[in-house]
Amino acid sequence: MALDILLYKNGSLFKREEFNESLHNEIFKSNNNWRSYLVLRTLSDFYLTDVKLEQAKIDQLAQELENMKLFINNKVYISDIDHLINTLKNEECEEIWFVGD
Repeated sequence: MALDILLYKNGSLFKREEFNESLHNEIFKSNNNWRSYLVLRTLSDFYLTDVKLEQAKIDQLAQELENMKLFINNKVYISDIDHLINTLKNEECEEIWFVGD
């Protein structure tokens, strides 16, 4: 199971990615540092997440995820976070929607 990450340009969906449950658990269950990050904490409830972000918040989330890497020891999760950050930094993207189940 995963959160869907829907990327939009000009109001149209152009790419779909996933925020997998194991990465979500690593970020939100292994420590409480995420509570300091305003955008990241909107994604904390894996099953009830329904969050749309525009460019300023997308940039903020990318920076918050970069900061969270300091608290993650597993290289696989660091790689997953890097992939997510790269997804967020997609220049074509104007809006992102995180959708839970």
